[in-house]
Amino acid sequence: MNEIASTAPARDTSAATVSPAEAVASGTVASAAPADAAFPIIGVGTSAGGLDALERFFSKVPATCGYAFVVVQHLDPTQKALLVELLQRCTPLPVVEITDELTVERDHIYVIPPNCDISIDHGILQILDPQVRRGLRLPIDGFLRRLAEDREALSIGVILSGMGSDGTVGARVIKEHAGAVFVQSPDTAQFSSMPQSAVDAGLADVVAPANELYGAIVRHLSAAPQLTDDSARPGDEVSADVARVVALLRTQTGHDFSHYKSSTVTRRVQRRMGVHHLATVAAYEAYVRANPAEGELLFKELLIGRRIRSRSRSSKRSNRSRRRPRSRCSCLRPISTKTPSTRHALASFRWASRPTSRMRDSSVSSQRKSAAIASRNAFAK
Repeated sequence: MNEIASTAPARDTSAATVSPAEAVASGTVASAAPADAAFPIIGVGTSAGGLDALERFFSKVPATCGYAFVVVQHLDPTQKALLVELLQRCTPLPVVEITDELTVERDHIYVIPPNCDISIDHGILQILDPQVRRGLRLPIDGFLRRLAEDREALSIGVILSGMGSDGTVGARVIKEHAGAVFVQSPDTAQFSSMPQSAVDAGLADVVAPANELYGAIVRHLSAAPQLTDDSARPGDEVSADVARVVALLRTQTGHDFSHYKSSTVTRRVQRRMGVHHLATVAAYEAYVRANPAEGELLFKELLIGRRIRSRSRSSKRSNRSRRRPRSRCSCLRPISTKTPSTRHALASFRWASRPTSRMRDSSVSSQRKSAAIASRNAFAK
């Protein structure tokens, strides 16, 4: 690795009395969730030029943030990784190289080892063999997809400096699961291909320099309370404020979402509120009214759930077809004789297949003719 980490100044981690507003503004808010509750996991993807961006990003993260970070970087499979040692010099958080079946804990940074892919299942990191031994690998896409499926609305994707487009597909899946995506501004990245790809795809909730992204993540998670299916049952009606947003969306886009599941609509609205740091649904309604483009973004996010369910149904159908292959030849399929129409068809087939009297007579006459010809030939001799 040719990049050299800059030495971060010594950090005073002693307790200090600050107001919640000052903590949010400075980006040093610790999570208020209880220790046994689900917590956000932030997947950080980077490639070329990523060390400087990682240092700037983690320089703003306090020792007790309440979140976990998983760093996925493009590494040379034949070289020993030094990222753990380099990052540990600029952050008070413990930096750990991922091992198989490693449980994710708060206030830790986990780094991908070389020559492997990683997955996560119920908060447990797993080591996977790379799908492609040589050539183009997309480890960031793979992990962000699995992170979105595991953490859903508590999944956060961060795309930093790098070449190519790795991370864009994973960021899309995070958005489909009501997560959020934060992208380093391409003009501040040493290599802008990866950030620019996510921005061009319209997936970035926030685009900012690397040293400002953590503060944006804290404000997003603080402003948007997380909803689960348990806290909003499908039968509950949408609140009056959210109903007004739905009515405004119908006016702007021509699509009516009043019959959607209330928890889905409320969760999408609250997610957009967190992106714009709005405290009330009424404030978000005013924002949508003043910015029709926001209505289009909310409309697209509400359609994401339908695409997920559609893909799920098609996947189940394909799985069923793989489990029970059907014969292409209809004659090999078992025939049911329980229905009257089937019994009638079989009776008609048997009647049509029976030998007729004409067929029997013609067969006998042919035999007699053959015998007469044979006897005549014998008499002639």
